Amino acid sequence: MSEAQEEQLADKLDDYLYEDVKLIIEWVSNKYGVTYTRSGMRDLLNRLGFVYKQTKGVSSKADESKAS
Repeated sequence: MSEAQEEQLADKLDDYLYEDVKLIIEWVSNKYGVTYTRSGMRDLLNRLGFVYKQTKGVSSKADESKAS
């Protein structure tokens, strides 16, 4: 990807939270015609300053006073 495309990707990721790198790979492929592997995309995102954090479910009956 070009530097301009990488900047557009970073802007997109600032505006929208993707839960899986696979969806980012699909978006980049459709938008720019460039295909990445999962590890390749993770490396690119890391280089752009993004980090992956595992999501986890929280009970709807959770006690907010116990949240840390």
